[in-house]
Amino acid sequence: MVSCVPLFDGGRRLTGMVHVATNISARREMEEALEEARAQMEDLVHKTPLVPIRGVGQDGTILHWNRFCETSYGYDAGEAVGKKVQDLILGEEERDRFTLLLERIWRTGRAGDPGKWSVKSADGTRMVVCSTVVPVKQKGRVEEVFFLDVDAAGERQKGFASERYRTAFENCSDGVAVLSGCEYLYVNGRFLEIFGYRDVSEVIGKPIGTFVHHEETDNTLESITLTEKASLPDRREFKGVRKDGSTIFIEVSSTHITFQGEDATLCYFRDISDRKKIDEALRESAQRYEHIIDKSQAGVYIIQDGLFRYVNRKFCDIFGYEDKEIVNRRGPLDFCVRGRQTFGEGDYGKQASRLGNTGGVRFPGTEKGRRNHPCSCHGKRVQLQR
Repeated sequence: MVSCVPLFDGGRRLTGMVHVATNISARREMEEALEEARAQMEDLVHKTPLVPIRGVGQDGTILHWNRFCETSYGYDAGEAVGKKVQDLILGEEERDRFTLLLERIWRTGRAGDPGKWSVKSADGTRMVVCSTVVPVKQKGRVEEVFFLDVDAAGERQKGFASERYRTAFENCSDGVAVLSGCEYLYVNGRFLEIFGYRDVSEVIGKPIGTFVHHEETDNTLESITLTEKASLPDRREFKGVRKDGSTIFIEVSSTHITFQGEDATLCYFRDISDRKKIDEALRESAQRYEHIIDKSQAGVYIIQDGLFRYVNRKFCDIFGYEDKEIVNRRGPLDFCVRGRQTFGEGDYGKQASRLGNTGGVRFPGTEKGRRNHPCSCHGKRVQLQR
C-alpha cells in the first residue's frame, strides 16, 4: 500500500511529493481469512439441518435466520430479519428475561448454560426450546449472538406424533402421553384438558408424580410407567390431581414403545370421575334396597339361569337353611316336594314372569327338617348386573 504526502514551500506552493510504501500483505491475508471464516459461518448457519439457528444484535434484532428457522417458526427470512425476537417468536412472559440475557452477554462476553424458552410459531403454536447461546466477537467485543434451538417439547412431540399419528393422537378422546422414565416427553390436547393445563410447556419434563394424588402408593407410579416390561398393556385406576388442586379419577392404560431409539411408555388417560360418581350412587342405592329386602317379612329370592343367586334372611328362616346352603342350587326345584311340582325345569321362570304381581305360582316346599310348606310365588323379571 502506497501513501502520498505533498510538500509545500513557504508560499504554500507545491514543491514535491513523498511516497510512503507499506507492506500490508499480512493484513490482507488476515482480512481474507476473516472474510472466508465469515462466509463459512454463514454457510454453516444456513445449511445446518434440523437445527433452527438465529443470530441477533444487542437489542434482539434478528440478523440471521436459517432455513430450519423458517420451517420451525413459519416465518421466511425476509419476514424475520430486521424484526426483534421479543416481538416475533417469544411469549410475552419471556421478553424481559431475554432482554436481560442480551444485556448480560454484551456486558460480560459470556453466554452461560443452555436454557429453555417458551416460543410461538407464525400459526400460534406454542413450543418449548432449549437454546445454546454462542456470542460472536470481533476485537474482543460481542458483535452478534447466535441461538441454536433444540425443541425440548414440541419438536420431540413432532418426532413421535409425525403427520401419520398427529391427527389420531390430537383427536383422541383419551389423553395420550409418552413417558421416558418418570418424565413426560409428549402429551396431546386432551391430556392438558383432563388435568387442567393450557399449554404443553407446563407439562413437558415434569415428573409423573405431579399428576398423581399423594394418597396413591409408589405401586401406582410403577404401574403407569411400566418399570417392568409387560407382555400386554397394563390398565389400572388411580386418583389424580388437576392443576387447580382438585381431585379426579383416572383410568390409565400403558404399554411399551420405542421412542427416538429408546424405551418409553405410551399411556392413554381417561377421566372416569363421572363414572365413579354413578358407580358410588348405584352402590349406595343397592345397599339401601338390599337392606329393605333383607328386612322383609316375605321370603325374597332371585333366580338366574335356573339357580338361586340371592335369598334374603326371611327365605332362609322359612326353609331352615343358611344362605350359603341355598345360593347356586336349582331354584326352586331343590325345595319342592319331589314329584309334586306343577312346572318343568325350564317353566318356572316363565310362569312367574307371566303372572307378574297379579297371581302366583304355588308349589309345596320342603323345609330342611323335611316338613312341607305350601308356598306361593309372585315373579317378575329383572336385569341383573354382570
